[in-house]
Amino acid sequence: MRMRKRTKTILGLSALLAVFIAANGGQTVLKVRVQTANVRESPETGSPILAQVKLDALLESLGESGDWYIIKAPADAGGGQRIGYILKSSVQVLGEGRAPVSERKPAAGAARPAEEPVVEEPASGKAGRLFGGFALKFGYMTSPKPGGFNDAYLFGLGYDIALGDNFALNLEFQPAYRSFSEIGLSLIEAFGWARFKGGLNLGKIVAFLKPVDLYAGAGLGGAMAYASVNINGASGTSFQAKLAYSGLIGLQLRLASVTLLLESQWAMISDPSVDPDFWRNHIIFGVRF
Repeated sequence: MRMRKRTKTILGLSALLAVFIAANGGQTVLKVRVQTANVRESPETGSPILAQVKLDALLESLGESGDWYIIKAPADAGGGQRIGYILKSSVQVLGEGRAPVSERKPAAGAARPAEEPVVEEPASGKAGRLFGGFALKFGYMTSPKPGGFNDAYLFGLGYDIALGDNFALNLEFQPAYRSFSEIGLSLIEAFGWARFKGGLNLGKIVAFLKPVDLYAGAGLGGAMAYASVNINGASGTSFQAKLAYSGLIGLQLRLASVTLLLESQWAMISDPSVDPDFWRNHIIFGVRF
C-alpha cells in the first residue's frame, strides 16, 4: 500500500513538473485518431478513467510518460482543471501551440465540460435489431369450406434468431386442441415451423412510426395430428405427420421492455388424401420478450 502511494506521489509530481514546463514553453497539440479514447488518472491501462474523448478532438500535451502523453483532461463537473494521461497510439501529433478554441467541443449542458464529448450509441447491434428473443402468441385458425372443419383457437411459442438488424430465423411451435362432440371426435394438432423473415422499420418512411415495423416471411414445417374418434360405440385413434408450407406478414410495436405483435399466417398441409390442398389462415396476437 505504501509503495502504491509513493508511486502515485511520483506520478503527481511528474505531472506538475510537466505543467510547469509547458507553461514556460510551447505545447504540443494532439488529435484523437480513434473512435473513442480514454483519459486516465495515471499512465496505466487499469487506472480510473477521468473522461472519454471522441475522434478528431484536439488536446494539449504537457509532456510524456512512457507510452502515454500527459494532457489537460476535460474539466470535472465543477469546472476544475485536471491532468490526465492518454495512450500515444490513440492520438497523432499536429504540432506546437495551443488547440484553437473554435476546434474544441462545445458544452452540451451546464454540468458538462466543454471538451468532454457525448458518446453516441451505435446505429446497429442488438439495440438496433428488429427481431430476437422468445414470443408467446394466441390466435384463431380458420380454413375455407369444406376446410372449415379445422376452425380452432391456437397457442404459439416462438423464438427469433437474429441474422442481422433486419432479418431472422423464426422457430415456432403451435399446438391446438379441438373437440367435436356431435360426431364424437377429439383432435390434438400441432404445427412446427422453421421460417426466414425480414422486416422494415416504418419510421424510415414516416418519422412518427419509428417504433413500428412491417415484416414478412416464409418457410417449411411439419403438421402432426392425433385424433380420437368414438362413433356409435365404435372407437379408434390415429396419428399423422405431414409436410407443411407457411407464409406470414405482420406488424410489431417495439416498446421499452416488450414487443407487441399482430400477424396473419398461412399454412398449407401437403396431404395426399385431399385434392386440392388448401390454405389455412391464422390470425395471431402476441408479445415478444
